[in-house]
Amino acid sequence: MKRKDLIDNEHVTEPKASNKTGAYGTFYYRDVYKSFVFRDAEKNLWDADSYYGRVNHSKEVVFASERNLKQLSNGEATVLALPPVALAWKSLVSYVEKAKFRGDMNPEGSLYSDLKPVHAWASPHKYFALYNNEMYSSFSGKFMTSLRDRKIKDFDGFLRVFLEFVGQAARHTPWTREGYLLSNKGTPHFGGMCVEIAEAPHDLDSLKASFVADKNFTFFKKAAARHGFKLDKNAPWRLVADLNSRGMQRYMKRSGTSKDNFYNDYFITGYEWELQNFKHYLWGWYNNYVNANPVVQVVNSSVGKTELDLVVRETYTEEELYSQYSDHYFLKLYVYVRAVETSKPWSQSTYDSVVYKARDFLRLKGLDVAMKYVHKNIEPCSVDKAKELFDKKSLTSAQTDVILRNRNKQEKLSFRYY
Repeated sequence: MKRKDLIDNEHVTEPKASNKTGAYGTFYYRDVYKSFVFRDAEKNLWDADSYYGRVNHSKEVVFASERNLKQLSNGEATVLALPPVALAWKSLVSYVEKAKFRGDMNPEGSLYSDLKPVHAWASPHKYFALYNNEMYSSFSGKFMTSLRDRKIKDFDGFLRVFLEFVGQAARHTPWTREGYLLSNKGTPHFGGMCVEIAEAPHDLDSLKASFVADKNFTFFKKAAARHGFKLDKNAPWRLVADLNSRGMQRYMKRSGTSKDNFYNDYFITGYEWELQNFKHYLWGWYNNYVNANPVVQVVNSSVGKTELDLVVRETYTEEELYSQYSDHYFLKLYVYVRAVETSKPWSQSTYDSVVYKARDFLRLKGLDVAMKYVHKNIEPCSVDKAKELFDKKSLTSAQTDVILRNRNKQEKLSFRYY
């Protein structure tokens, strides 16, 4: 929809926004839904609460530990959530069933009559792997010129080309898992604290309005609150665990945790395993590229005349690669990539200093302390900075390819890896 299609604001009377209405129409129609349809929503995972379940009380990136997840009753699919959420859900379903039996709720024709969990916890590892595959496709596709291909004779050559890619792409879209988890490409479902009762698109305001207009909406909203849930403003079919509510605190106590200990008990702090994850995906990119392109032509001028030789590229197992390149080596590379994707305005001396101290901590106190030091110095990695960097509309593959090809317009970094 374009500006000419709307004469004045009086013509905007129904929530019709979707991803297809265009910028102008979406602006007005989203406001109709926000202002008139679900005005009193207490959770908004698009805006104020967009990082709910992805950052802890200290604003560190986290994701739910899979060993703590519990199955929700579905009967058809595996739907998982954290223990207090699972307890609260089970109690809510029982409460609604009793309400229907007593006549407090009329289930006929209601969207809230048959409660089934269709979506709860989502694996950040699976989602990031899919996202990383898309990034690799950009790297090995439009970005990979014949000149760059000839540079990749071994892992060292691969890293030089990879750093070119990072310098162009990571300013617009994250490469590391920690950057991904804080971007708009992630989802609150990584935290195992949300339960959805319908498979429905979150951009379709008319559908959201039908849930809010349901005759049992007010009853269901109150029942959810009684059991520690709030409904998401932009998905009235999504229940979000409210750690501040008396209801959810009751289920946390029954599960052996509390609001203060919740993230320590059930979550993994992202940066603690980030170097291992970083190394794994770099190894995967290198081997994938070599397997697809096993030989490279190189210039041989040692015989007195210029000749083209074919060099067979070597693949590695992870163990072989890590025996040749230590954590000491990868730590410098990780700091560089994180600093680029968070747009750190470092000088060369600042970058060198952070790397030096991180390596010192690695040598003297171990990897955990070194990564905590790096995390603090990459801050923000804060929520506000992540919004500024990555909360814009996601780039399409075509837009990413344009950025990767447009080398002349890339900003010059204030620090270098080599």
